[in-house]
Amino acid sequence: MVQGRDRRRYSFTPQPSGTRWYHTHAMAGHNLRIGTYSGQFGMVVVAPRSDPARYDLEVPILLHAWEPYFDSDMRMDVAFALYSVNGKMLGAGEPVRVRRAQRVLFRVVNASATLGHRLALPGHSFTVAALDGNPVSTVQKVPVLQLSPGERVDAIVEMTNPGVWILGEEDDAQRAAGAGIVIEYAGARGRPQWSPPPKHVWDYSVFGATQPAADPDVRHPLVIEPGKDGNLWAINGKSYPQTDPVILRRGGRNRLIFDNRSSMDHPVHLHRHTMEIVRWAGKPLSGVRKDVILVPAHQTVEADVVASNPGLSLFHCHQQFHMDFGFMALMRYSS
Repeated sequence: MVQGRDRRRYSFTPQPSGTRWYHTHAMAGHNLRIGTYSGQFGMVVVAPRSDPARYDLEVPILLHAWEPYFDSDMRMDVAFALYSVNGKMLGAGEPVRVRRAQRVLFRVVNASATLGHRLALPGHSFTVAALDGNPVSTVQKVPVLQLSPGERVDAIVEMTNPGVWILGEEDDAQRAAGAGIVIEYAGARGRPQWSPPPKHVWDYSVFGATQPAADPDVRHPLVIEPGKDGNLWAINGKSYPQTDPVILRRGGRNRLIFDNRSSMDHPVHLHRHTMEIVRWAGKPLSGVRKDVILVPAHQTVEADVVASNPGLSLFHCHQQFHMDFGFMALMRYSS
């Protein structure tokens, strides 16, 4: 906690390597001027000890939505008027300048408070190399990147289609309100071009390994459902701060079973640990390691955590409005 007009200095050993980010964790409630609605966030890249440098250019992409407002009298749904990439609306900032035959690594962070995003670059595809900073087991080429709040994707694009293009949000209204950035090839001129990407279903399992996941030492059912008494969300029937702590077995492989009994998607986030997805969209998998996992509406997702970092750890939905109204709990280790 850094109080107003205060200054703190922290020293730590950064690990693991990969694309990380920092942001305020203030509880906003109905105050849409604080928390992740604000611009208090940034990217952190922890460089590996050895980097094969499979790319020629590295480009950060930070997505954010601005001017939030409640779009109903019930004050339960948040909408946004404006969008930005790297703090600039589409057309307001400098373009990303590239050359033909370059391999460009885009490090993408969804720093939005509540919104998921789907990004496309017409005439190009993305080779996904890492999710939430963790290398994928199977590198895959996709036409669209999908990121829930808090998620990160590292993707390499081979620049083989000269022109002036829009790397932007698939949704036309959001892109028109600023959600994009211009990609400009050397020597190319003209207005930035956009065309809709092919239909694509984002699926974590395509990035997984072929071998099955190891069996867990213990299972932890976590039922996600609407809350009561003014709380929008509950975990196992209780809303934060009344939620029961999840007791992880120290040194063990703990399986978290996210049973989403609601009609909304939830990007669940666990601090200080990495989760390995072992079942998603009804399919078993392994080798996909993340710290934010999208749990789709009316589906069950399973993920394993190896309890090797003792101490209290916060678990919550990375949708700010959900976290503020009940969707949060603590995890701690067994004694």
